[in-house]
Amino acid sequence: MDAWISLPARLASVEAARQWLQPQLQTADVAPGSLFRIELVLEELLMNVVRHGHPRPAAGDGFSLRLGAELHSDHLLLCLEDDGVAFDPATAPLPATPASLAEARVGGLGLVLVRKSARSLRHERVDGLNRLWVELPLRPPAA
Repeated sequence: MDAWISLPARLASVEAARQWLQPQLQTADVAPGSLFRIELVLEELLMNVVRHGHPRPAAGDGFSLRLGAELHSDHLLLCLEDDGVAFDPATAPLPATPASLAEARVGGLGLVLVRKSARSLRHERVDGLNRLWVELPLRPPAA
């Protein structure tokens, strides 16, 4: 990874991570729609770590995450590391599609969004860390 930032697993870290990544993306040829998706995926992944990553949220002191970014000519590679509970977003079951609007509920679609937006997702659990690599395109595929 070219650049890393370490953050506490707190809600405020989502915005700090976005602000850290933004200048790096300004140097690349990122399509506006792709920039929106990159920021959305980043937010979804970090919010999931913050909200669900610690087995005892009240005891979250010391719970941390690291974000790495590597810019390529046609994609951004993110690496998210956290020391929370083991969780693989690449293979976790997705929520069932509701049969009607009345059955639909708010939320729970972050993993669907991440999987549809990412070119690839890869997770490993090493030495008590979740490590997730996410490859995100800088431009939509040519039609």
